[in-house]
Amino acid sequence: MSVAGLVATAENMARIRTQRMAAVEKPDWATIKAMFDHLIADERNRLPDLVALRQSIYRQPGMAQTMENTLVLQDAAIRDRNLLTPDQWRSIAAPTLSIASGKDYSEYSNTSRQVAELMPNARLVDMPDVKHWPHFEDADRFNEVAIQFLLG
Repeated sequence: MSVAGLVATAENMARIRTQRMAAVEKPDWATIKAMFDHLIADERNRLPDLVALRQSIYRQPGMAQTMENTLVLQDAAIRDRNLLTPDQWRSIAAPTLSIASGKDYSEYSNTSRQVAELMPNARLVDMPDVKHWPHFEDADRFNEVAIQFLLG
Protein backbone atom coordinates (compact mmCIF):
# COMPACT_ATOMS: atom_id res chain seq x y z
CA MET A 1 0.00 0.00 0.00
CA SER A 2 1.25 3.48 -0.84
CA VAL A 3 4.16 1.87 -2.64
CA ALA A 4 7.45 3.72 -2.94
CA GLY A 5 10.88 2.59 -4.04
CA LEU A 6 10.76 2.88 -7.81
CA VAL A 7 10.58 6.64 -8.31
CA ALA A 8 10.93 9.63 -6.03
CA THR A 9 10.17 13.16 -7.07
CA ALA A 10 11.85 16.15 -5.49
CA GLU A 11 8.46 17.85 -5.19
CA ASN A 12 6.91 15.00 -3.18
CA MET A 13 9.95 14.60 -0.93
CA ALA A 14 9.99 18.35 -0.22
CA ARG A 15 6.25 18.34 0.54
CA ILE A 16 6.61 15.48 2.99
CA ARG A 17 9.62 17.01 4.74
CA THR A 18 8.01 20.47 4.98
CA GLN A 19 4.69 19.13 6.25
CA ARG A 20 6.14 16.73 8.82
CA MET A 21 8.73 19.15 10.17
CA ALA A 22 6.10 21.89 10.50
CA ALA A 23 4.00 19.50 12.57
CA VAL A 24 6.79 18.73 15.05
CA GLU A 25 8.20 22.25 15.17
CA LYS A 26 4.76 23.74 15.84
CA PRO A 27 2.50 20.88 16.94
CA ASP A 28 -0.75 22.79 16.80
CA TRP A 29 -4.01 21.41 15.53
CA ALA A 30 -3.71 22.91 12.03
CA THR A 31 -0.22 21.62 11.22
CA ILE A 32 -1.01 18.12 12.42
CA LYS A 33 -4.42 18.00 10.76
CA ALA A 34 -2.70 18.97 7.48
CA MET A 35 -0.79 15.69 7.64
CA PHE A 36 -4.00 13.73 7.99
CA ASP A 37 -5.48 15.62 5.04
CA HIS A 38 -2.77 13.89 3.00
CA LEU A 39 -3.16 10.49 4.64
CA ILE A 40 -6.95 10.16 4.76
CA ALA A 41 -9.34 11.10 1.94
CA ASP A 42 -12.64 11.36 3.78
CA GLU A 43 -12.84 14.21 6.29
CA ARG A 44 -15.14 12.10 8.49
CA ASN A 45 -12.27 9.62 8.96
CA ARG A 46 -9.83 12.30 10.11
CA LEU A 47 -10.77 11.66 13.69
CA PRO A 48 -9.96 14.32 16.26
CA ASP A 49 -8.50 11.58 18.47
CA LEU A 50 -5.89 10.81 15.78
CA VAL A 51 -4.88 14.45 15.58
CA ALA A 52 -4.77 14.78 19.37
CA LEU A 53 -2.70 11.62 19.76
CA ARG A 54 -0.19 12.73 17.14
CA GLN A 55 -0.13 16.17 18.76
CA SER A 56 0.77 14.60 22.10
CA ILE A 57 3.53 12.55 20.50
CA TYR A 58 4.94 15.51 18.58
CA ARG A 59 5.16 17.58 21.76
CA GLN A 60 7.59 15.10 23.32
CA PRO A 61 11.17 16.31 23.91
CA GLY A 62 13.52 15.45 21.05
CA MET A 63 10.71 14.88 18.57
CA ALA A 64 12.18 17.26 15.97
CA GLN A 65 15.35 15.17 15.81
CA THR A 66 13.32 11.97 15.76
CA MET A 67 11.36 13.30 12.78
CA GLU A 68 14.60 14.28 11.01
CA ASN A 69 15.77 10.69 11.47
CA THR A 70 12.41 9.34 10.29
CA LEU A 71 12.53 11.49 7.16
CA VAL A 72 15.97 10.30 6.05
CA LEU A 73 14.53 8.89 2.80
CA GLN A 74 13.28 12.35 1.87
CA ASP A 75 16.92 13.30 1.26
CA ALA A 76 17.45 12.82 -2.49
CA ALA A 77 20.97 11.37 -2.21
CA ILE A 78 19.86 8.76 0.32
CA ARG A 79 16.59 8.05 -1.46
CA ASP A 80 18.24 7.59 -4.84
CA ARG A 81 20.63 4.93 -3.59
CA ASN A 82 17.71 3.05 -2.02
CA LEU A 83 15.42 2.97 -5.05
CA LEU A 84 15.08 -0.36 -6.81
CA THR A 85 15.60 -0.58 -10.55
CA PRO A 86 12.91 -2.14 -12.73
CA ASP A 87 15.11 -5.25 -13.06
CA GLN A 88 15.37 -5.51 -9.28
CA TRP A 89 11.59 -5.27 -8.99
CA ARG A 90 11.28 -7.98 -11.67
CA SER A 91 13.55 -10.25 -9.60
CA ILE A 92 11.12 -10.29 -6.67
CA ALA A 93 9.47 -13.66 -7.11
CA ALA A 94 7.58 -13.78 -3.82
CA PRO A 95 3.83 -13.36 -4.02
CA THR A 96 3.15 -9.67 -3.44
CA LEU A 97 0.01 -7.66 -2.86
CA SER A 98 0.11 -4.11 -4.19
CA ILE A 99 -2.65 -1.69 -3.20
CA ALA A 100 -3.24 1.31 -5.46
CA SER A 101 -4.98 4.01 -3.46
CA GLY A 102 -6.89 6.08 -5.96
CA LYS A 103 -6.93 9.37 -4.04
CA ASP A 104 -3.32 9.20 -2.88
CA TYR A 105 -0.62 11.26 -4.54
CA SER A 106 -0.12 9.87 -8.03
CA GLU A 107 3.50 9.00 -7.24
CA TYR A 108 2.29 6.28 -4.87
CA SER A 109 -0.72 5.15 -6.85
CA ASN A 110 1.27 4.95 -10.10
CA THR A 111 4.15 3.17 -8.39
CA SER A 112 1.74 0.59 -6.97
CA ARG A 113 0.59 -0.17 -10.50
CA GLN A 114 4.08 -0.15 -12.02
CA VAL A 115 5.66 -2.51 -9.51
CA ALA A 116 2.67 -4.86 -9.75
CA GLU A 117 3.36 -5.11 -13.48
CA LEU A 118 7.07 -5.66 -12.94
CA MET A 119 6.90 -8.37 -10.27
CA PRO A 120 6.00 -11.76 -11.73
CA ASN A 121 3.78 -12.85 -8.82
CA ALA A 122 2.15 -9.59 -7.85
CA ARG A 123 -1.52 -8.94 -7.44
CA LEU A 124 -2.79 -5.39 -7.85
CA VAL A 125 -5.88 -4.22 -6.01
CA ASP A 126 -7.38 -0.81 -6.72
CA MET A 127 -8.97 1.01 -3.82
CA PRO A 128 -10.17 4.15 -5.61
CA ASP A 129 -11.77 5.98 -2.68
CA VAL A 130 -8.87 6.09 -0.22
CA LYS A 131 -5.59 7.95 0.23
CA HIS A 132 -2.36 6.89 1.94
CA TRP A 133 -3.96 4.78 4.70
CA PRO A 134 -6.23 2.31 2.89
CA HIS A 135 -6.04 -0.10 5.84
CA PHE A 136 -7.59 2.59 8.04
CA GLU A 137 -10.00 4.26 5.64
CA ASP A 138 -11.58 1.12 4.28
CA ALA A 139 -10.56 -1.54 6.78
CA ASP A 140 -13.28 -3.98 5.69
CA ARG A 141 -12.16 -4.02 2.05
CA PHE A 142 -8.46 -3.94 2.93
CA ASN A 143 -8.78 -6.80 5.41
CA GLU A 144 -10.83 -8.88 2.98
CA VAL A 145 -8.23 -8.44 0.24
CA ALA A 146 -5.27 -8.98 2.57
CA ILE A 147 -6.73 -12.11 4.16
CA GLN A 148 -7.59 -13.62 0.77
CA PHE A 149 -4.06 -12.86 -0.38
CA LEU A 150 -2.44 -14.32 2.75
CA LEU A 151 -4.59 -17.46 2.61
CA GLY A 152 -3.91 -17.93 -1.11
